[in-house]
Amino acid sequence: MELTMKLVSKLPSRFKKRAVSSAAIAAAAVLALSACSPAAEPIVEESVVASVPISVAFIGESSATDAIWSLAAGEMRDEAGSLGVDFVDRFAEGDYALQARMIDEEVARGVDAIIAPFFDPEVANAAIGRALEAGVKIYALLGVPALPEAQLSQIGSTAASWNEYGRVLAEITIEQVDDGASILFPAEFPGASYITDAVIGFEEYMAEQGFAVKVTVLDAGSDSTISAARQLSYLTANPDTDAIVSTGSIAIAAAATAMRQGGLKAGAPPLVGFVTNPQGYQAVVEGYMTTGIWPGLDAISRQALRDVVNMVRDDIEPPKRVQPYVLVDSSNAAELIPSGIQR
Repeated sequence: MELTMKLVSKLPSRFKKRAVSSAAIAAAAVLALSACSPAAEPIVEESVVASVPISVAFIGESSATDAIWSLAAGEMRDEAGSLGVDFVDRFAEGDYALQARMIDEEVARGVDAIIAPFFDPEVANAAIGRALEAGVKIYALLGVPALPEAQLSQIGSTAASWNEYGRVLAEITIEQVDDGASILFPAEFPGASYITDAVIGFEEYMAEQGFAVKVTVLDAGSDSTISAARQLSYLTANPDTDAIVSTGSIAIAAAATAMRQGGLKAGAPPLVGFVTNPQGYQAVVEGYMTTGIWPGLDAISRQALRDVVNMVRDDIEPPKRVQPYVLVDSSNAAELIPSGIQR
């Protein structure tokens, strides 16, 4: 099936170097992600009705206070309510081993399906295998586990190619820095795939364009206050930092806080990253984050719930979908970012 990626770009040209073409970024992102996910299906809006009682658990690796995953859980809960599906959400507070144990607990509780992001590609694999053996449907939301093909084929997913996201961030960043630039890449969990794969993609794209950049991955932590303090300390010690880039939504929002605390002017250095919480939204509105990415988690969360209902009810082949995203800046953020993320 042909892959489609929803990418909306209404960005003005504000970069200090060459004028960036949003259409070019969109086309490149679609082609690149199509190449890496040829079997992916587009997000579709379709209604299903659970004709028999179905129970679904969402097991997040983050926290219920994390705005993006709270929004995702809320979207799934609303969709489940409209379909007559029992739904529960649980969060592992950044503990991947705990997330794996929660999978076992939900299987023992008798749920029909589990939706979860698997950002550590291995820790939960044994628990996933036990769930599949017990007949529980598994759906990977953004983070996909590294399983043998026989098991992976049994899992539904909406996948994000973090390597390609790194390349998209690089394509945006390259218009705002010089060759030899120093890039800070703050991370909540430096070893997580959404960080490591993105850094590889970022560096690959820069090298392909002939840019020799220095990327420093900073363990900023998952607490926003600690993250801001660590980043401010780094910026104070490294005032020549040319840009701050991250696929970590807490980290990039905390970068704006660090810049405010340090008296740094908005956009100097520019921030480029994901907008998934009120702090990130404010960073865009105030011009600290020159360009942000909204990962469309509202739509894909509802779709994930519908997919697992179909997997349980009709035993359909597990869908393999691709994550849509939207580029935003201060001119369009209020229009494109969901209200639950803005406030």
